[in-house]
Parts: sequence; structure tokens; C-alpha cells
Amino acid sequence: FSVAALIVRAIATDESLSISEILVTTFTRNAAAELRDRVRRRLVHTAKALRDGNNPDGDAIVEMLQRGSTFDIRESINRITRAIIEFDTATISTIHSVCTKIIALAGETTALAGEDDQARIIAEVVNDALVAQSTRTPVIDEELLVAVVAKKIGEPLTGMWIDTQVATDSELVQRLQRLVAHCVSQVEEKLEEHPSFDFLIRRAHTLVHGGKAATALREFRRKYRYLIVDEAQDTDSQQWEIFRGIFPIEGEQATGTLIAVGDPKQSIYKFRGADIDAYTRERAKGVVRTLRTNYRSDGPVIDGLNALFDGATFGEDISYVNVNVPKDNHESAVVGVEPVEVVTLSEVTNNSDLADAASSRVAQLLNGTTLLHGNPIVPKDIVVLVKSGAVGSRVERNLRRLSIPAVSTGTASVMQSETAEHFRVLLRALERFADASRVRHVLGTPFFGVPLTSRAILDDNFISHIQEQLSDWATILRRSGVAALSATVLSDADTIAMLSAGLGGERRLTDFSHLTDLLFAETGGAGCSPTQALEALAELHLVNPTSETVSRRVESDSDAVQIMTIHVAKGLEFPVVVVADLWHGALFNGGNEVPVFRLRQEDNQVVSGRVVDIGWVIGAESPIGGVRRLEEACEEYSRLLYVAATRAKHHVSILHALDVSDSIVPQLFDADALAGKNPSVTVVDGATLPPARSYKAPEIAASTHAPGTATMPEAVIQTYRRTSFTGITDKQKGDSSHAHMETQSGGEEGERIFSRVTGYAAVSVEFGVPAMPLARIPGGTHIGKILHSVYELIDPAHHDLHEHVHAVVKRFVTGDLYTAHGASIVDGVVLSLTTPLGSRLSDVTLQALGVPHRAAEMSFEMSLAHLRSGVTVQHVGKLLQRVLPADDLLMPYAHTLSHHSFNIPLAGLINGSIDALLRVSINGSDQFFISDYKSNRLDREGDDLLINAYSQDRMLVEMEHHHYPLQALIYGAAIYRFLRWRAPHLDANAAIGGFAYMFIRGMTGPETPADESGRRNGVLTWSPPVGFWSQLSDLFAGKIS
Repeated sequence: FSVAALIVRAIATDESLSISEILVTTFTRNAAAELRDRVRRRLVHTAKALRDGNNPDGDAIVEMLQRGSTFDIRESINRITRAIIEFDTATISTIHSVCTKIIALAGETTALAGEDDQARIIAEVVNDALVAQSTRTPVIDEELLVAVVAKKIGEPLTGMWIDTQVATDSELVQRLQRLVAHCVSQVEEKLEEHPSFDFLIRRAHTLVHGGKAATALREFRRKYRYLIVDEAQDTDSQQWEIFRGIFPIEGEQATGTLIAVGDPKQSIYKFRGADIDAYTRERAKGVVRTLRTNYRSDGPVIDGLNALFDGATFGEDISYVNVNVPKDNHESAVVGVEPVEVVTLSEVTNNSDLADAASSRVAQLLNGTTLLHGNPIVPKDIVVLVKSGAVGSRVERNLRRLSIPAVSTGTASVMQSETAEHFRVLLRALERFADASRVRHVLGTPFFGVPLTSRAILDDNFISHIQEQLSDWATILRRSGVAALSATVLSDADTIAMLSAGLGGERRLTDFSHLTDLLFAETGGAGCSPTQALEALAELHLVNPTSETVSRRVESDSDAVQIMTIHVAKGLEFPVVVVADLWHGALFNGGNEVPVFRLRQEDNQVVSGRVVDIGWVIGAESPIGGVRRLEEACEEYSRLLYVAATRAKHHVSILHALDVSDSIVPQLFDADALAGKNPSVTVVDGATLPPARSYKAPEIAASTHAPGTATMPEAVIQTYRRTSFTGITDKQKGDSSHAHMETQSGGEEGERIFSRVTGYAAVSVEFGVPAMPLARIPGGTHIGKILHSVYELIDPAHHDLHEHVHAVVKRFVTGDLYTAHGASIVDGVVLSLTTPLGSRLSDVTLQALGVPHRAAEMSFEMSLAHLRSGVTVQHVGKLLQRVLPADDLLMPYAHTLSHHSFNIPLAGLINGSIDALLRVSINGSDQFFISDYKSNRLDREGDDLLINAYSQDRMLVEMEHHHYPLQALIYGAAIYRFLRWRAPHLDANAAIGGFAYMFIRGMTGPETPADESGRRNGVLTWSPPVGFWSQLSDLFAGKIS
């Protein structure tokens, strides 16, 4: 809410500010998506309120803007409307996305290795280091050393420390320090070459503070005027140094505005590397403004929480701040229960008892006289917040026994579910369906539902029948992948009946769908063997159970009690909340974790600050660390309790187990002192609550309205369509009833998998150049797609280009194709990268441009005019006829486009994917060229030399035949709009130099022939007249001249 308000105010009051100049970063992809939606809705809401002249919601930003003059209001509306139109240029993303932008601006590759690759690199480096020291004693534990090195890689600013009062062997201490430092250095060096996702932040930090990205930082500061850090309490020191490097607070570079939005009382992600001390340090450096009014909760709830947490602390320099109640929100929406209740529980010391108490509390709220807004509370009004998945699972089972519908989310990993194990059993059966023992094992799963006590499992005919079914499923998996297998399984009536049977049916189906999605992503969506699917499933088991990727999804959207972990609930709000945890302070599960903590001055150590105790590796962990870690864990637990208690809108019940001797609750509030003394908080003795009884849902009155029949309009008028270049050309050829077709990569001819065209030049025809490796490899869409993938991933400026290209080609060219043509493809690609592009591009090569000057695979969706505007592809041809010189390369094609067969509407949206956008310096200024890699084979019978098949005339004929000029014009208009929005300081018309289509078979290196005008074989270029791109863009927007 606050971030959206800040953005709306900035946009509405600053004429020079565009929404593309605001960068917002938050913690997770889900949070970024929600924030993006909230900001856009706030912009739309504010513009509407200003136009209508009202403010029914009492929006403070609207109220402020409405106090301006009529002219000011109109200008605010215009600015906000512009921001809505250009909203796709807004950058609202995670910190990893921001780091990716910094790395890309610095001209470095953003290609990533997997997290398993990082783990493998760490393991290999540590193993090599220990092997080199194998003769030395004592032997250092490899597993513990791997964990410490991984922690240092993840937290590079955390210092290494060892307590010499515990580790008294100075020689061993020095050896360990050198060993850890060596391993960390080696891993960092290897990760620079094969960076992982989590290493993005480290790379960006190194660039920002290493001096290598000075130009990139200047561009970043020029591009963004505001940096808003949401959920700032979940950052760490490394991220703050990046933020400060982008927007320094001092010096001549301090030109931007950095706004951090955070609540240190809600810092609960220490396990993900969040460092609350980093936030509190940075907070002390800036101007602090505190939001003191709570608009979420009823006034009595706010009063109760103020009383409950008054004087409480949640860490060093983190105190509770009393919040205010909005003037119109002093009444409670609940009747029959107090807004804030602390339910004290005696003889509750374990999770099972706690789950029973939580279930009873929910049942009491549902079965009592409690009303919400005058109506009985129903299950969907209640959420039970737990700290551990084990408690959540027990609560769910208990509620179901009481006939209370309940669903869980975020309480456990789907990889720990029964369905994950059943899926594994199924894949093992598909792997060896001839193995009767595996078949009998899978029969006992819900996929078949045959009890292991059934005689059927001993019937050879029955087993044979199941084996045939498994064989069919295995074939589908190999040919079409996990998604196809899942669809086949769920399409079987018997299987779906078994999976969905009973109370857990929805849960099983949801988990099965979730697992399918995860395996689909892990296998790339392609066909795979059962063994490969099992390996992918094993990799998923290694994912952190707290990751949102594997967090179990809600299985039903029905009216049910929600059960979720506090971490998942953070940032959300619910009508009624029950908080269930034992809040053990001493149950600090840190013994198996790398000891990371903050040394304080009173510890009387040489260093202070955040450190990793590497003495843990040799069994010399410091007791100081144990104390500090326990303190930090208790502080985080207290923040978890605060987060849980503040999710409620109308009522919160906090279960307090009195017999937990090490509970952190007394550190926050004294239940006995509150009992009967503070009217805002009620302390309820759990023993006095009525026993839980089954729930009976309220009767729903039958509707008295008779169903009617909807009336159809006389005519349905189409106003919108979604199309692509492929859709347009298919429509023109009569292959489609409409131009609503998905774009295809590469735009190769037809649907041929492999080209079987006859009439190519005879085998005896010479190349005409020293080498032409790609000349006679097969044609068709399969080869085209492979080569597009290769060109997308290669780094043309790689220091060992041939070996690099070979490695990339091997990823895509396999089997017989690699055996027959692998070497030719590698050699041909290398030659194409070293071919001068000719014409206006002169001696520039793809190798010289490298990754920094090439944007690969730019996908776009471009808005077109309304259908009623009447814009058609014919109008593109007429525009070309009007603006091109008579001798222009494309004038004949302009006549082709003007033919009545191109009376194809251009309306709605058009999508596409540009192989590459090249940035070339010409006469001191940057020019952009739209490029496409074409693998079409152009040689024909009668050719004297193969290289002549790729002359300018022959390529132009091929271009016109496949309508590639139209493709290039559409792409050019998309790039024009992209530059106009993302780089408004550029003259986009002048900056787009034209197109360069590369027929790669004819690009044979420096020896590639050129004509008298310097135009190279294999490369067809075209440059438009001045002002052309803006005219084409205007035409697409509906302006017909």
C-alpha cells in the first residue's frame, strides 16, 4: 500500500518522471507480482478518482491531488495515464533481477549454471584440497568443511573467526584458516566461469565495488531516479552495499533517491540469509518516517496488541511502537469473543497436545455464539498459523475428524508427501515394467488401488495386463514427457477414481499436479526416460523444504479453515487468527548448522560483527557462539510471534502453553499481569473452554428466483485478435481461417522436420571458397531450431571459440545427426561468426560484437490498432511504396504486399521473437540492426559454385518468397517502440539502422565474397529512409495516411 502510494505521488507530481525511471525490488517473485498488481491498480484507481472528482475511500494521495487547481489535476491525470500506458516499462522485481540488470549493463553474460552445479563445484574443490592434505593429521571432516565453504560463498561479507580459547592448537588453527580461504577462493574463481543463480548477487556486488562497472553504474543511475527497496528488513550487508553503490548517499554521484520500506519486527528470514543488523545499521544513516496508523485491524484488536506488546523488544534496537486506530474504525466486528484473547494451556508440552488445543479452539469459534459482521463465523474466516509443518498437519487431521473442512499451504514440502513417494514408485515401475515385484509395488499405490492382500496381485494374467499399461505409459513419457504422462494417467477413469477417493483425494490430486509441474520444469518439458525422471525427482528432494517452489499448494478453494506457516502468512491478513506454537526458546536446532552469529563488543574478541565460527569444522565450536546463536534464535522467534499476532483483522487467539519452561512468551508479555487488568486483552483459561464437538455448517436458504435464459446479441462483432508474423503469412497462403497463430522461432519454410527438397546442386559442384561446412547439412525446421538455439547461447567473443561452440553444439546436436554432421556444424558456425557483415556494417563480425552488443531472443508483444480502424497488411505495402526510392531493394516486395491477398487485419496484439538485436558503432554513433539467422538451403541445379547460391539476388528472392521483409518490418516497429520507451533520450528513428538477415550456410569466414558495393554473400542488409520507423509504428497504431 505504501510503496504504491509513493509511486503514485511521485508520478502525479513530477512532470519529468516516467514510470520506467522507478526501480522497485522486493524479496520473492510472488511478492514482486503482487506489488506490480497493487501499483497498477493504485494508478488506475487514482486516475479514475481524479476524473470523477470524488474520493469514496478517503485515499490520502487522491485527497492531496484534489487540493490542486483544475490545471494541476488535469496534469496529474495525464501523468498517471501515461504511466498506466507505459506500465510495461516499470521495473518491479527481485534483488536477483536487479543484479542481472547490473551484470548485463556491464556487458557480462547472465547465463546461469544450476544450483546443483554450485554444490558440485564446492564439493570438488573441498575434496581436491583435502586429498592434497591427506598425509596431514588430524584429518579434517569433509562434510563440515563443505558446509562452511558453502556458507562463506553465500555470505561473502561474513568474517571467518575461531575461538583460540577453545581451539588451542595454533598450527591446526592456521592450517584450517588457510584451507577455508583457499577453498573459498577456488570456488569463487570457478563460479565466475559457471555462475549460479545465488552467485548473481556476489557478481553484482563485485562489479559495483570493483571498478569494472563504472560505465554501467552511470547508465544505471541515468536510467533510474528512484530505487525503492520493499521488505528491506529481509536484506543483508551485501545487498545494502549494492544499493548504496547504485545510489550513494554522499558525493557527486548522490543523484537518485533510495527509499527502504521495512519493519524490523517482521524480520523472520534469517534461515535465508537475512541480516536484521544490516537493516538497523542502514536505518540509522537515513531519514526515518514511521507509519503509525494500522488500517488492517479493528480498533479493539489494535488496542489489544498495543497492550500486549507494550515495552516488548524483538532484538537489539527493535522495540514495539504503539500504533494508532483510524478515526472510523473503533468498533469490533466480532461478537461473542473478545478481539484479542490469550488462551492459557496447562499440561500442554508437546506438539500433539498443542494441535488438539488449536483444533478445539477453532471448533469453539465455529460452534459458539461468535458472530462476524452479524453472521456466524464460517471456516473460511479462520486461519491457524503454525511455526512447524508437523503441527499444521496434526491440526488439519484433527479438524477433519470434527467435520471441519481444512486446507494446508506452506506447512510442508510436497517432496515429503505420500504422493511424492507414490510417484517415485510409479516411475520405478515404468523403468522396469518387466519386474513383477515393481509392478506389485505400484499396484498398492493410489494409481491402481489394489490392496497388497488381494489375490489379484498373484494372478499372472492380471500382472501381464498391468505391465502392458505401464509399457504404454513409459512410451508416452519417453516420447512426450512428464506432462503427457500425467494427462494420460488422469484420463484413465479408474485411476482418477482411486486418486480422488476419500478425504485426502483433493490433497493427492493437488500434490500430483504440483509434482508434475516440478518434474516438467526439471526435465525441460521434453520426452525423457523413467530413469531421467527419477533422477529429476531425486534432485527435487534436495530442494530446501522451506522453498516456495516445493511448498505444498492449497488443495481446495472451498469454504475451509486455512492452516499455514507464519512465514507463508507474512504480508497477508485474515478475519480470524489462531496462533499455535509452543514457542520453545531453548529448542534451538543449531547443532547441525554452520555457526553464524554476530560477535558483540562485550564478547572481548579481536573482531566484532557477523562471523562464521570455522572452529566447528574441527570440533572446537566456541561457547560464545552458542550463546549468541541462542539469543538470535529467541529474538527471531519473538518476531515470528509478532508477525502471527498482527495478521488478524477482527480477532486473534494466541495459545500460550504455561508448562513450557523455556517459552519466549514471558519475554514479550505477562499473561498474569494482563488478566483482568487491561480491558483490551482477555486471558482465557483453556481448561474452561467447552469440549470440541463436530461442526455443522449453517443452512443455506434456497434461492427463490427462477432461472432464466440469457439473451444473445443479434451479432457478435470482433474487435480484437492476437496474431504473429507466422499467422499473417499462413492466412495469406490460405493455411488458416484467421491470423491468430503463435509465433514460430526462425520462420523457416513450412512444417518440414527435415527438408527432402530435390533439385539441389550436384555433389560435384565446388564451394567456390576455401570451406563451406554448412553447405550440404540437412535443411528443415529441426535443423533451423537447433541452430537458433546454438546461436542464442554461444559467446561469439569466447577466447577458445572453436571449443566453446563445440560444447554448445553438443547440447543440441545428438545421435546420428551429430555423428554425421556435428563437426561440420561446429566449423560452419565458427566461420559464420568470423564473416564480415558487409555493406553499412563493413568489416564488423559477430565475433567482434560479442555478447555486450547483442541482445539475443528478444520476445515481444506489441499492441496494434482497434479492428475498426481498418489497418491491414496491405497498408504496410502502400507505406513502402510511398516512402521508398524507386530503386530500393524492397520496392518490388512493396508491390507484393499491396496485393489484395494481404487484405489481412492488423489489430489487437502481435507477438514475435527476434533472434538478435545487434548494436554496431557506425561513424561514432550506435546503430541497431534487427537480425535473424536463416538456415535455408539456397543452392539449386545448375549452380556453378555453391557460394553463388547466397548472392544478394538469390537471398532477396528467398526473402520475398517467405515474406521475411514483412517479418523484419514488424520486428523493427517493435524495437522502435521499445527504444522510445526504454531510451527516450535516443532518436529511435535514427538509431535503428535497418535489418541484417544472415543466411548462415553462405557465411564462410573472412574469405566470403562481396560484390562491388561491399555486400557480402550470406548477409542481406537493408536500411530505411529517414523517419520510416515512426511512420510504420503510427500505422500499426491506426493512423492511415
